[in-house]
Amino acid sequence: IWLDWRWIFGMLAVFGAGCFLAVLFWLPETLSPETARFNRALPWRAVLGDFRGIMRNRAFVAYGLTGGCSFAAMFAYISGSPFVLMNLYGVAVEHFGLYFGANALSFIVCSQINARLLRVHSPRRLLDFGVGLFIVGTTALMIVVWVGSESLLPLMATLTVSLGALGFIAANTTALALSTFSREAGAASAMLGTMQLGVGAIAATLVGLLHDGTAVPLGMVILGGALTAGIALKS
Repeated sequence: IWLDWRWIFGMLAVFGAGCFLAVLFWLPETLSPETARFNRALPWRAVLGDFRGIMRNRAFVAYGLTGGCSFAAMFAYISGSPFVLMNLYGVAVEHFGLYFGANALSFIVCSQINARLLRVHSPRRLLDFGVGLFIVGTTALMIVVWVGSESLLPLMATLTVSLGALGFIAANTTALALSTFSREAGAASAMLGTMQLGVGAIAATLVGLLHDGTAVPLGMVILGGALTAGIALKS
């Protein structure tokens, strides 16, 4: 409303500076001084060897792909929702952030619910629930966009369920994927992030390549991510 598009990058710079200051002044070092003395930079050959060993771990790959394909759905939403909401459903430019934020809020709320449920349920059980909910929500979303509902409410409701399910998926796939590593935890975390963001980039690109002036490509890519996540989890 008040600033032009260049301030998107200005705000990112502000957030980045805030994170840097937080790390510099408030985030404590968890590595003990005694242990830190024995930690040295590894040569590239050793790092690549760690990566190869990590990718041979079947459980890690399964959980990594489950999380990655779920992230693909999120990136598809980030890529396609501006066109769908503003061009197809007539959401005003100044109101788009409210709709986008509402769906992001569902992810945050479900993440907090997941944290509390972990006191009584295992991460795998909550992950199974999250992936199941994800598939149900994205299937309903695909039906809504395929039928071409003129009402925004069904679209928002199915998106809320779909993105809320990610709150049960993201943290649990990360925890389960990294649970088998100790010394290679840093390398495993890096590989996990690469898988998630790599698949997400592919999904965002697909939404653009399949663009046909409707919301169907968005629904297809999100549903494809959910189904692939379900397959990966059961593999």
